[in-house]
Amino acid sequence: MPHQAVITGVAGPGRAVVGAPISNLTEMHIIFNDKRLQFHYDFAPNFTSEIELANNTSIVITNNGGNFTVTVT
Repeated sequence: MPHQAVITGVAGPGRAVVGAPISNLTEMHIIFNDKRLQFHYDFAPNFTSEIELANNTSIVITNNGGNFTVTVT
């Protein structure tokens, strides 16, 4: 069952993401070697979005009735 998330973090140089709603989220992966958090979507095959993980990054995931809030700071 796809879920929704609200993402806050850095998506690349000069690309801040603040409270971005994402629908149809099916998977989330932490890629430790590349220092990134990767999201997969149900509505487009192989479609992903990524948030950078800095050396002092915190990831907070909150589930409220199947709706997730993911904050990366």
